[in-house]
Amino acid sequence: MAMQWLNTNSAAIQAISTVVLVLVTSWYALRAHQLTSLTNEQLKLLRKSQAPDIGVSFCGALVPMGDGQIVDVFSVSAANKGLLSVTVDSPFIQLPDRRTMVFPGGYFHSDSIFPCRLEPGEGCSVLITVAELTSGLNKAGYSGRIKIRGAYRDKIGTMYLSEPFEATC
Repeated sequence: MAMQWLNTNSAAIQAISTVVLVLVTSWYALRAHQLTSLTNEQLKLLRKSQAPDIGVSFCGALVPMGDGQIVDVFSVSAANKGLLSVTVDSPFIQLPDRRTMVFPGGYFHSDSIFPCRLEPGEGCSVLITVAELTSGLNKAGYSGRIKIRGAYRDKIGTMYLSEPFEATC
């Protein structure tokens, strides 16, 4: 009797089995997609944790001297925001045409010796007088208002740039 019932209802049983199989397969596909997305996020975090992350800032500042004089300077700073140690070379300026300018006259002040090894959370900076920067920009053929960037380069050649800064020369 049971065999007869199964024979009579085989199409319905097959349809129900197919629906159940589709539901189970859909659930597995959804879970596999969620797992893949989670794995991709973990890979992104892993890559970020193993990549250098140097933040560069370039800004103007006023420095009071002991004799009451105030010196107008620019600060070029680097901060290691990553999880790895990074060694940076001396800072420089990236000009609007992508050429670079170092400071032949030296720095007004530097808190580090270059190349400088930056551990996570550490930073370094130099101060350049406005006169030194303006003189260098004029010698490079610039005048008026231009956008420049402070920059550092690490030992493997990666360049880290500040946001553009509008300078007058």
